[in-house]
Amino acid sequence: MYYGQHVAKTFGLTEATRVLLQYEIVNNMFAMTILPNVVANSNEDEVIELLTSDNESDNGTEVIEIDDYEDQSDLDTEEEINEPDEILETHSWRKKVTKALASTGKAQVLHLPNAISRTVLANTTEVRLISEDMPFEMQCTIHSSRRSAQFGNYEKHIGTGWYEYKEQHNPRAGNILEFQFIQPTSELHVKLLR
Repeated sequence: MYYGQHVAKTFGLTEATRVLLQYEIVNNMFAMTILPNVVANSNEDEVIELLTSDNESDNGTEVIEIDDYEDQSDLDTEEEINEPDEILETHSWRKKVTKALASTGKAQVLHLPNAISRTVLANTTEVRLISEDMPFEMQCTIHSSRRSAQFGNYEKHIGTGWYEYKEQHNPRAGNILEFQFIQPTSELHVKLLR
């Protein structure tokens, strides 16, 4: 899952920016167009032209309208999803799967980057490991290596939870793992790129 802050950072957006997102069903692709800023007190109506292709592949899509507000879940309200007091921070990194990490013969732990361990995970003892590729979630304990104890426990890893992830996803040497740690929810999202 990519949050707005991550998207803004990825695309170099440093201030509030208007964008138009377009979705193409056939190729399962999104396109983002940055729209011009609206000038305050402008008397001109803004026209946004939506382009469509000849392939109207969503013709067979059934749209179900909810007539009664009470049928909606409480979780569908924006107030509960976006609590104004809670600011989410994301910290991302990539890891290339080595032969050792891909090995199923020996249980390999997931070593977390020292830069993340020293700062972001300094006071974190557990993470919720969430796969972006298939339904998989597991609470994992963060362990510190004994050899780094005298230097501030900067070498950290997870074992249980990571073993199960590897068993279900079967990463191979040369694959790339993309990680996103989200604060303050302590979620560690992982996506396997083959």
